[in-house]
Amino acid sequence: MKIIGWRYRLKRRNDTDTTLRGFVEAHPTGRYVVLVRAHALALVDGTLHDTLSPTPRSRVRAAWELDRPVINCRF
Repeated sequence: MKIIGWRYRLKRRNDTDTTLRGFVEAHPTGRYVVLVRAHALALVDGTLHDTLSPTPRSRVRAAWELDRPVINCRF
């Protein structure tokens, strides 16, 4: 994902113990793709965007932050 502008955010081993609530509180700005168990969701400027309702206690398995500016486009 790095080649298309995304940077991996969980650096340390103990970061895998981060809850979804903790990740949201620690990252109030920016654009992220967050993986929890068997599911992915988006975090944009502190707001979760998801079709399901993950619990705040869900463990974050991985997260990527968008490094480059977003180009607005219409489909």
